Parts: sequence; structure tokens; C-alpha cells
Amino acid sequence: MQSLVQCVHGKATTNAADRAVSRRQARTAVSRAQIHSATTPSATATATVTEAMTEGPMFPDTANLDVLKEVVRLSEKYLDAQLSIIAALSQRAAAIAGMFGAGALAMVAVLVAVLNAQRPDATLLVFGIAMIPPIAMFAGCVCCALAASAGTFQPAGSDPISWKGNQAKEDLNEALVGQLDNYQGYITGNAAIITRHARHFRYGLMIGLTAPALLAAIGAAHFFFRDNPSPLAI
Repeated sequence: MQSLVQCVHGKATTNAADRAVSRRQARTAVSRAQIHSATTPSATATATVTEAMTEGPMFPDTANLDVLKEVVRLSEKYLDAQLSIIAALSQRAAAIAGMFGAGALAMVAVLVAVLNAQRPDATLLVFGIAMIPPIAMFAGCVCCALAASAGTFQPAGSDPISWKGNQAKEDLNEALVGQLDNYQGYITGNAAIITRHARHFRYGLMIGLTAPALLAAIGAAHFFFRDNPSPLAI
């Protein structure tokens, strides 16, 4: 009888401990979702809660508070650096996009004037070939404009209202753990955005800067084959 009571008591204690762990995990997930939802859509916050329930936080709730604060500080510093990078990249891309756009329009005007003056009988094929350089420069302008366009970039920090339910010191540990999980997601997402914008900028420079070379090659071919009776002459 005593062993039965001990067994029942042991099961009850285990169930109580499991419920306590479940409540702690739920509080951590909810805190993480509250902090995350301050700057992201609710669907993302829901996904964060699901991930927290399945994988668990990077740091335990019992982690040293000073360690958590230091990691949060370094994470925010990293996010600020990412924000500076994307801002500088957007400014450079916007400036180059403006140059390429103006250059493409000027190139079209000059080519049309030259062809009308020197080749009044030029065919559509001649005009089409002559438009290749400005088209290339305009394509570079579009790529640079994509690199300069705004995206969903996550900054550091959170909405103060997300911390409303964290009133005790142990709640601060859980909240910081959730914040660190959010920051890791922010850093990963920001890195992908920076990579994508840098790729667009690089392609824009490569395509746009080939326009002068294409113009020179087409002009040289035109003057070389101008008096050539070959059917391939332009």
C-alpha cells in the first residue's frame, strides 16, 4: 500500500513538473512571439512560436542575465552594421541607376540624330542594331534600381508594448532569450537581402558598363562595312 502511494505520488510529481516545464516553454514562446510581432507580420510570429515549440531556444531560461545582455548588445551592434551596409548599397545603386538611365536616353537621342543625318534610308534592322547599347545601359539601370529598392529589412530593438507582461526578473531572462532568437532570424534574413541587392548591383554594373563597348564595336563595324557591297553590311 505504501509503495502504491509512493508510485502515485511520484507520478503526480512528474506530471506537475511536466506541466511546469510546459508552462515555461509556453511563456517563452509567447514572449518571443510578442517581441517578434512588434516588427514582423503575425504569420511570421506564428511560425516563430511553432519553431520555438519544436526546436527550443538557443539559450536556456536559466542563462546568466549578464551573458544574455551582452549577447543582445552584440546582436544589436551586428544588426546596426547590416543596416549601414544596406543603406550605403542602396545609395550607390540609386546614383548609378540615375546615371545609367540618363546615359541610355542621351545615347538614344544621339544615335537617332546621327542615323537620320548619315543614313536617312536606314532600315529597321539598322536602327535595331544601333539600339543595342542603350538597351544594355537601360537594363543596367533596371538592375541597379532593383538593388536600390526598399525591402523588408529588420532593424534592432522591439516595441515596448511587447514587454508588458515581463515584470519580474525571471521574466526578463525568458524575454531576452526570445529576443535573441528573434535577432538570429533578423540577422539571417538581413544577410539574404544584402546578398540579393548586392547581386543586382553587380549585374547592373556589368551590363550597364558594356554599353560603351557595344556602341564602339557597332560604330566601328558600321564604318568598316559602309562601302562593302556584302549583304551582311549595315
